Amino acid sequence: MRTALSPARAAAAPAGAAEPEARDFADHVRMCQSHEGFDGMHNPGVMHQGLAGWEAHHAS
Repeated sequence: MRTALSPARAAAAPAGAAEPEARDFADHVRMCQSHEGFDGMHNPGVMHQGLAGWEAHHAS
């Protein structure tokens, strides 16, 4: 059985916006490590607070 999105949930994401997925965040982390390296201040896990705080527009 399929359920409809609640109005609050439907309004939270604009049309066409996709939620970032864990694999996208993992790709971002690997890219940062290979291009820039990690240190105490530059670490996507700290900077973005992990997947939950990451915005997918950083992936481009």
